[in-house]
Amino acid sequence: MYLKSVGLFRAHCWVAGFCLAIPISYPSVPFYWLAFAVFLSSLFYLFIEVNIARLAIVLITIAVVVVSNILPGTYPVAVRQIIGTLLFPLFVYFGWAIPAPLYVIRGFFFACVLWSVLVLIAFLVLAPYDEGLLLFSVPEYRLWGEGYFPDWPNYFSFVLALGFLVGKVLLNKSALSLICLVAALLTTSRTPLIALFLAVLYLYSLMPKRVLVPVSLISVVLVFIFLVFLFSNWHSEFVQRLTLFSDRWAVFSSAIDLFWESPVFGNGSVLLDESVGNTAAASFHNFYLDILVRHGLVGLVVYMLLLLPNPAGIRDKQLAPIIMIILFFLVGSLFQNYLRHPHLVMMYSCFLALTFGLKKKAYGARRAK
Repeated sequence: MYLKSVGLFRAHCWVAGFCLAIPISYPSVPFYWLAFAVFLSSLFYLFIEVNIARLAIVLITIAVVVVSNILPGTYPVAVRQIIGTLLFPLFVYFGWAIPAPLYVIRGFFFACVLWSVLVLIAFLVLAPYDEGLLLFSVPEYRLWGEGYFPDWPNYFSFVLALGFLVGKVLLNKSALSLICLVAALLTTSRTPLIALFLAVLYLYSLMPKRVLVPVSLISVVLVFIFLVFLFSNWHSEFVQRLTLFSDRWAVFSSAIDLFWESPVFGNGSVLLDESVGNTAAASFHNFYLDILVRHGLVGLVVYMLLLLPNPAGIRDKQLAPIIMIILFFLVGSLFQNYLRHPHLVMMYSCFLALTFGLKKKAYGARRAK
C-alpha cells in the first residue's frame, strides 16, 4: 500500500511538471488556470509535512506586500493586482510542499520537448524563414508563432530555454535538449542566449585542464570572429535587434523614477503604465525593479530571502547544475519579469528547494528512512 502511495505521489509530481510547461491563460493574462490547479493540488501534502521556517518567510513576504498596499499611496491600485502579488510568495512554497521536485522537473522537460517538436513543425509549415534574418528584427515577422503558441515570444522562449538547460546540465539528455534550444532560438527571443552561455560555462567547469586550454583558445577565436561579424554588419537590422537595449532603458528609467517616490515600502501593486506616468512599454521588464517599485527596499530584502538559494547548497559541487539553472532565472529576470509568472516561479521553487538539501531523492526513498 505504501509503495502504491509513493508511485501516485511521483506520478502526480510528474504531471504537475508537465502542466507547468503549458503556460496557457484564459481568457487572458493573468488567468493561468493550470498553474493555479497545480498549486492547489500540492496543498494536500501539507497534511504530510510542513516546513515551518520556509512558511514563515512566505508569511513575512505576504505581510510586506500588505503593508506596501495599505500605506497611503499616490497611484491607484487594482484589487486584481493586489491579489496577484499576494499569491506570488505562496507559489514559491510549491517546491517545499511538493514531495518529489525531481519528478516535477522531468515532467516539465518532457513537455518542453513536445513543445519544441511542435515549434519545429510549425516553422517548416508556416515558412517564416522566407524572410531571412528579418525574422529576428521586424516585429510582425518575430511574432510568427503568436497565434499558435502561448506567451509568445519571450515567456514561451524562456520555457523552452529552461527545458534545454535542464536537459543538458541536469538530466544529461543532450539530443533532446538541443531540440529545445533550436526551438527556443526560433522564437526570435534573446533569452536562449543566456541559457546557452550558462550551459557552455557549466561544460567548461567539467573539462580537465589539459582539454580546457585548447578549448578556451578555440572559444576566444570564435568570439573574435563573431565580434568581427557584429561590427562589420553593425547597421544591419539583424545586428541592431540583437544589440537593442534602448527600449529597456526607457522602461527602467520610468521605473527608477517611480521607485524614488516611495523607496522604503514602495507604491503598492501598481502597473507600469500611463496611470503612473510611464509612456514606454507597459511592463517592468525587470523583476528586481518590479519589487523595488511596488514594495520598496524592505520588499527587495525580504523577497531575496525568499528567492535566493541556500549558501551551503551553492558550495555543493553535486548541485552545480541546479545552481546554473537558478542563475538562468535570476539573470534572465534582469531583462524580463520571469519570476512573476506563476508557471515559472513554481518551477523555480523546485530548483530552489533542492539547494536546501530537501528531497534530493524521490519521495519514497526519503520517507523510508
